[in-house]
Amino acid sequence: MIDEESVKADYEAVWEWCQRFAREALVDFGEIYPFAVNINNHGELIPFAVDMEERVPKASHVIELLVRAAQNEAREERIRAFGICFDATVNLPGQTERSEAIVCRLEHRDRDPLEIVLPYALDDGWLDCGKLQAGPSKTRVFNVETE
Repeated sequence: MIDEESVKADYEAVWEWCQRFAREALVDFGEIYPFAVNINNHGELIPFAVDMEERVPKASHVIELLVRAAQNEAREERIRAFGICFDATVNLPGQTERSEAIVCRLEHRDRDPLEIVLPYALDDGWLDCGKLQAGPSKTRVFNVETE
């Protein structure tokens, strides 16, 4: 188990990498395809992907495969943190219309999971981000029984 400051630093490193990559993808390509990152036991941040057999797989299928890959790494005790990032349409508090958002789910072996939602509008290559929101999330990688 590591101290609270180290956990916080891991979460910040994963979030910073994910949001930067997501913003670049939105500006460059107009969309975000699900992606993930681990922090190994040596503190190295390692982006990863899964090999897809389909040419254009469903985002939910990619997310599930990324989570399974991270579960395997966690079960083998090779990682201490995980983040998955994807594009979603969300209901924001106080708004009647749904908003596009960068969603990043963070997990750490020594802390409760966290979900960060960053609403955005993309107009002609310009990205305008709204107010970041964060809250608890569901554990999917660490201490989860898998099939």
